[in-house]
Amino acid sequence: NEQCEVWEENVETFDLFLKLQTQWVISSSGSGAGFIVGLNYASVKAFLQTMLPARRVKAVFKDIQIMEHAALPLLNKKKED
Repeated sequence: NEQCEVWEENVETFDLFLKLQTQWVISSSGSGAGFIVGLNYASVKAFLQTMLPARRVKAVFKDIQIMEHAALPLLNKKKED
């Protein structure tokens, strides 16, 4: 397990990102192996609208997209046997 420091100004967005762990869209290939395409944006937006004041939703959504972009290569990295 790797640990990382989360800056105070990012704690809220990081916490919300972790709570979205069940909202990843997975596509399967012909071989049956799946890969993660990204987050289900409709679900993400609905979730954020229940968790945040309306004025904060757009900014936090953009931050979550940045985290998603960084996470995708790691989530789709093939495990080495």
